[in-house]
Amino acid sequence: MSTWRAGMRRLYDRRMKSAPSAPAASALPDQVRTAADLERVAHAARRHEVPCGDGVMVWHTWGASGGAPVVLLHGGSGSWNHWVRNIAALVR
Repeated sequence: MSTWRAGMRRLYDRRMKSAPSAPAASALPDQVRTAADLERVAHAARRHEVPCGDGVMVWHTWGASGGAPVVLLHGGSGSWNHWVRNIAALVR
């Protein structure tokens, strides 16, 4: 395992231990078609922030902790909601 990956895993594990439990995967809509569906997906997430340079790095997690994380990356001006249609399937 690379040093970066091992460090991220330790950070992820430490954050998950202190994070509140997430709503069940059933709280996620099967399809995201409306702003209300997007809000349901956002509400089901845990938001994490860590210092990074002069700002913060943010990531969101869905589902129960303990499973292997799946990391989805977006471009520099992107957002987590670029992946919104994939989240429910990956959580289940």
